[in-house]
Amino acid sequence: MSKFALQDLNCSADEEGVQIAIGNAATRLNVRDAVALGRYLTNLNFGEQRTGFRVPVELLLNELKASLSSTLVYKGTIYDAVPIDLSLTGILVKASKFEAPVGAELTTRLIVEDHLAKLRSTIVRIDGSLVALHFSECMEGGELNPPPQLGPVFSRLERIYLNRRRQGLG
Repeated sequence: MSKFALQDLNCSADEEGVQIAIGNAATRLNVRDAVALGRYLTNLNFGEQRTGFRVPVELLLNELKASLSSTLVYKGTIYDAVPIDLSLTGILVKASKFEAPVGAELTTRLIVEDHLAKLRSTIVRIDGSLVALHFSECMEGGELNPPPQLGPVFSRLERIYLNRRRQGLG
């Protein structure tokens, strides 16, 4: 059995789940809910923590209008999304009719020209119609290891953006 204590918070875990107690109040989470809570806590962002390059996709929307597509698939419903920026660990999109809670898992689909990436994602922040997503499979053994299908999509967008910048267009 694993135990954790912090001030009035006491947690213990076993093969059936997690017991959480604060003072005299306590609750028990099954394994599935405990894993969801762990993902949520892991993805909390207390200030700017990004270190990798982000492609400002929104600056490329006019140029890529015909060859760029982004959707979110949550519980069988497909939502159109406009990518704002993209990194190897996540994406910020604008999805005006999207409804899901922070911590929810979904699939993010990105198509750039003939490159498709279907990425398991977790919602880390929602601010109005802006949805910040973390790619669930981008880390392996504590190191950055993005899903293989993301590479061609990211590289193509990065190349277009850097060429535009070099030409003084963005």
